[in-house]
Amino acid sequence: MSRRLVLVAVGVPLGVLAVRGAAALAERMEPGSTAHQLLEMAGQLVADVRAAMREREQELRSALGLGVGGAAADTAGGYGAALEPHPGADDGAQRMGG
Repeated sequence: MSRRLVLVAVGVPLGVLAVRGAAALAERMEPGSTAHQLLEMAGQLVADVRAAMREREQELRSALGLGVGGAAADTAGGYGAALEPHPGADDGAQRMGG
C-alpha cells in the first residue's frame, strides 16, 4: 500500500508538470508568437538560400556550357547531371571482368 502511495505522490506532480509544460509549449507555438515567427523566418531563409543556389548553379552551368536545368536536374534537386555518367566513360565493368 505504501508503495502505491509513493507512486501516486510522485506521479501526480509529474503529470501536472507535464500538462502545464505541454500547454506552455502549445501557447508559444501559436501563430503570432515569437517562436512561431522565428520558425517562419527560418523557413523563408532556407527557401531563399535554395533559390540562390539554383540560380548560381544555372549561372555556372551556362558559363561551363553544360546546359541549364533539364528534367534530370529537377528530379535530383538540381544535381542530376552530376549523377549521370559522362558520355564515353566506361562503367568499370570491363576492368572488373564483368
